[in-house]
This record gives sequence, C-alpha cells and structure tokens, in this order.
Amino acid sequence: MSIGPDLAEVYEEVGASIKILKPDGTIVSGEYLDVDINRQVTKPFIREFFLEASFSYVTAAAGGDVVELLVDGRKFLVMNLTAEFFENQIINNNAVLYKCNETATIKRLTKGGWDVNYKKEITWPDIAIDVPILLTERFFGTGLGAVEPKDFMEYDILDNQIYISAYYGVEPLDRVWLSDTEYFQVDFVEKRKFDGVWSCVLSEDTRGI
Repeated sequence: MSIGPDLAEVYEEVGASIKILKPDGTIVSGEYLDVDINRQVTKPFIREFFLEASFSYVTAAAGGDVVELLVDGRKFLVMNLTAEFFENQIINNNAVLYKCNETATIKRLTKGGWDVNYKKEITWPDIAIDVPILLTERFFGTGLGAVEPKDFMEYDILDNQIYISAYYGVEPLDRVWLSDTEYFQVDFVEKRKFDGVWSCVLSEDTRGI
C-alpha cells in the first residue's frame, strides 16, 4: 500500500494552502504545498526568487503552471516536477519554483495596409494578458556560457530575460509589455531548457508604440 495518501494528509496539516493557476484560465483549489526555504544566506537573490517544494502524489500541477500561496498572495512559476517513488509507487512530487515578479502582456506585431502617407500600418494586438512572469537579467561568464540567474554574482549582465509558460507560444519579435514606459522585444526563445517553461531573451524595444 502506498504512503502517498498519508503524506498528502501531512501536507494538509503542515503545508501551505495554494491555488494552481493553469495558463488556459483553469483554477485548481484545495491543494497544499510543503515549502523548503533556501538556506543560501550569502545569495539573497536565490532566497528571494527560488523555492524548493513538494506537492502531493496526486497534484494537478504541471510545468508552466503558476502556484499562488493563499497566505500571502505570492505567485510562483512551476519550473519542473519530479516524482519521488517508494516501493514502486509515487509518494509525492518534488518541484522547483521561480517567484513571479512581474505581470506582462504579450503583443505581436501585425502589418496591415497602407495609410494616407503611404506608410505600412502596424498594430500590436494582444496575444496574452496578465501573464505572471519572472523578469531578470541574463548572465554570462568569461567563457560566454549561459548560466542560471542564481549564479548572477559571478557574471556580467548583458541583457534581460523572462521565464514564462510555454502555453503562450512566445515568438521572436514579440513584445513583452509591462507598462507604457517599459516594454521589451523578444530576441530569441529557449524552448528546451525546462518542461513547460520557455526562457526568452529580451532587448530594448525601439520600434515605437
């Protein structure tokens, strides 16, 4: 007999109540999360933005979902889930979560006809709105090898990047819109680093509103 149900009861007693926000708009309630606070006190960036956690053996969460902690409203992007086994049964699902620090609108350039001044008409329709993301900087070392943000203190900042659910299908040249005064151009998309999450490298968007 699996001990998964017993552990699920423990999560209800000692864990944090959560909502799972699916990218398609579905909201799953009634689950609990056990969070392990990062102990790397010399790297406050990691303590602020990276959590290790575990879900019950029957969680509805998947890579690319957003988990909201009901106790304080913080939102985290599920970067991966790894099932833990005991006696050939799944007993829980270990996860890495990245804290979402921005809410973005994804826009895509669309060219229409010609205006009265014989200029191509350009519009920016919304592809997705109110998308929780982690916006950070992209880092490189002396060998120009890309590394994770957790190693940021040892590397030079070259440009920005976001972590976003693969569900939205972000493409190069899309616009990541934070506000009327802060928006970025997507330069390229890394699709295979994580299961269900894409990493998008950004640059200053000078194409006008």
